[in-house]
Amino acid sequence: MTVYLESGRALPEALRGAELVVHLAGAVKASTPQEFMKANAASTYGLVRAISAQDRPARLVVCSSLAAAGPAPQGQLARSEEDTPQPVSWYGHSKLAAERHVRRYADRVPVVIVRPPIVYGPGDPAFVPMLAAMARSQVAVKPRFGPRTHSLLHVEDLCTGLIGAALRGCRVVPVYYLSDGIERMW
Repeated sequence: MTVYLESGRALPEALRGAELVVHLAGAVKASTPQEFMKANAASTYGLVRAISAQDRPARLVVCSSLAAAGPAPQGQLARSEEDTPQPVSWYGHSKLAAERHVRRYADRVPVVIVRPPIVYGPGDPAFVPMLAAMARSQVAVKPRFGPRTHSLLHVEDLCTGLIGAALRGCRVVPVYYLSDGIERMW
């Protein structure tokens, strides 16, 4: 069932009897930090608040983003779940704010947070077409100098990870980084 999170009016009805909610909604593009916060943090806050008001709150799996953590610390190839988040974009800050809203309700709502990296797959409107254009032109655009490590995850693997998080999560608000295990240098 699709529910629009902005107003929150439909949430109590949509949540009635739910055992599991997988929160995939969010904005990856916005003009201002406030737009990101409204789309990502405020909507997540409304959702977790509505779930907590249920007699039997559903398990909540929040699909956040590696952007909430920020880049790997200097000298590390990749981030770990223990690293302190340091987002560098408006999007990353809004996703981290959403995670913090969820954590405040962890005593009432069983929740798991998943931070996938760059997700690709069929119907991708941005990443795959960008790679295809670079391959055709034989010119790779890099946002910074020097080698950069990126982690990619196919959408089917993301779905498998989200299902695993839903089945294995606990009340301690675990944060799982999902990856295909291959780090790519660009």
